[in-house]
Amino acid sequence: MPGIDRPPALRVVMESARIAALQSYAPTESPGGEPFNTLVRMAAHLAQAPIAMISLIGRDHQSIKAAFGTDLQQMPRSLAFCNHTVADPSHAMVVPDTLEDARFQNHPHVLAPPHIRFYAGVCLVDDDGYALGTLCVMDHKPSRIEDATIAVLHTMAKEAMNALALQRAEQNAGWDQPPAPHWPNRPSPNSITPPPSSTPPSQVWLGVRTEHKTVPGTVQEGRVLKSVAAHSPAERAKLLVGDIILSIDGRLTKRRHDITAAVSARVLGEVMRLQVWRNGTLFECGLRLEAIPEARVLQRQLW
Repeated sequence: MPGIDRPPALRVVMESARIAALQSYAPTESPGGEPFNTLVRMAAHLAQAPIAMISLIGRDHQSIKAAFGTDLQQMPRSLAFCNHTVADPSHAMVVPDTLEDARFQNHPHVLAPPHIRFYAGVCLVDDDGYALGTLCVMDHKPSRIEDATIAVLHTMAKEAMNALALQRAEQNAGWDQPPAPHWPNRPSPNSITPPPSSTPPSQVWLGVRTEHKTVPGTVQEGRVLKSVAAHSPAERAKLLVGDIILSIDGRLTKRRHDITAAVSARVLGEVMRLQVWRNGTLFECGLRLEAIPEARVLQRQLW
């Protein structure tokens, strides 16, 4: 909490816990993609600043998840402005003029390119209160920032934190399906039994792997199929690698979680209506959901 001078031993314990929390998410050096890229563009526009970043503060380095206005990908933690921000997760850190702040007057990024003169950052805070990283904006000249703008940056930081949580869940799930904790009674490789007749929603699958994609020549976004599993509902619906799923039952799909949520809300035998873009042609198709084969369940468990 602000104003409390914690004993050195307590600071070490808290920092160890913070690092452990960070490491439970996707690797800090993994690329950000969407929605992180959109959030930094919005933050720069909101603050009328030429630079914006979402970064994660590791033990020794600041890893930049997404950036606008800079090509930086990583820097030593000792040089990171954001290292000061994570010291107090509940407050934004604003430096109107770095040359008037004793912490940064001799900083190499102030005295030499990129010549940072203004900084404002807010923390990415997980559910346990640990500051895993920051969303920040910077300028080459001294500047000010309104409280209302800071409030919006806090909201955007929460969105970034939510995206990290989804990224972790998707990484644990493998295919576009609900995460492991929702799987009932996992069988052993030597005791495979046919799926029950009343298949629960978590056992329904689509059979695709996807990533974010903008439809060429448009601003419309969706999920491009990177893989279609053999004998899956997607294959039976004649979906192909390269197809872009724009919506499911009228709901837009921009993140893999959108597909996961749509599938997990369904039961065996239901038909999903997909809007799909393929090589300049927009079409709709119906896809009947099936039970995920037990062999696929086991494969997922072994990943």
